Amino acid sequence: MPTKAILATAAFAVAALLAPAAEARPAKAKAPAYDPRDFTGVYEGQFLTKLDFPYNARYGAIFKQRQQDDIDNKPYDDPASHCLTSGMPAMMLSAGYPFEIFQSPQQITFTKENGSVRRIQMKRPHEGLDDGPLYMGDAVGHWEGNTLVVDTVNLRGDTSLERRIAPHSTAMHIVERITRPSYGVILDEVTLTDPDAFTKPWTHTVTLTRHDDWELKEFVCDNNRYYLKADGTSAIKGLAPH
Repeated sequence: MPTKAILATAAFAVAALLAPAAEARPAKAKAPAYDPRDFTGVYEGQFLTKLDFPYNARYGAIFKQRQQDDIDNKPYDDPASHCLTSGMPAMMLSAGYPFEIFQSPQQITFTKENGSVRRIQMKRPHEGLDDGPLYMGDAVGHWEGNTLVVDTVNLRGDTSLERRIAPHSTAMHIVERITRPSYGVILDEVTLTDPDAFTKPWTHTVTLTRHDDWELKEFVCDNNRYYLKADGTSAIKGLAPH
């Protein structure tokens, strides 16, 4: 048999052997359908990798001192040390615990495994601002297409912008533009304006990753809080085994 005929026959045989395997290969799974205006579910947040807040001289000095105290393990009076909620915007700008989001036409509720609860009111303007500053502030939202726009004011000044050390004032104003561009992701573009502490607005986008197989567990702060030792440094105290 001529060489060309032999090669053609061999190629046909190889193709015939490969064909069944190709036909048996499962089709690529399609991404689940989703409503971009439905945030319900469990999500994991992100830690800030860079604390580049545009502080003025006064608040910059406070921040620098807290950074050094944190390095030296010196105590300072932050809400977490007293089993208080981290408040806003730290609830959205720090990770460590997953979120569960519940949604209705009247209210969108963000709960965190550490016990923090944030309620976004969808059917009213800002109100109750004479009740004094709040840990989560007064948050009202509305839809612009598939973007949830949330405006938060009336915030306490003794919480942090992230987990512990970044200060802000009671003049802090937060605007968020929250979208769900794909089934497994929510993006929260957070803009902070603080005329008493900042020289200009600061914007950062937080990515929340969906976990359908996760559930929030019970959290008891007294088992996780900071306690001060005799030398003034902090230590985590856990429950003794039973």
